[in-house]
Amino acid sequence: MKNSSKILATIVAVFVFMILSAALQAGSGPGGRPPGILGIIFLGGLIAAIRAIWKKPKNDSSDNTSLKKD
Repeated sequence: MKNSSKILATIVAVFVFMILSAALQAGSGPGGRPPGILGIIFLGGLIAAIRAIWKKPKNDSSDNTSLKKD
């Protein structure tokens, strides 16, 4: 995955988190209570999504010169 697509996916994930968080805050009523456990779950989902987007593969080398037998 290219860096530009990773950046775009990260921006989309943050945007979705902000929309869900705003909807949760608006649904809490006129008192303006904090989001509580659902907000923590949404934040954990955002962190997991960003980590999954930016995760590097274990075998990143494209050349196999170390495996050649002469």
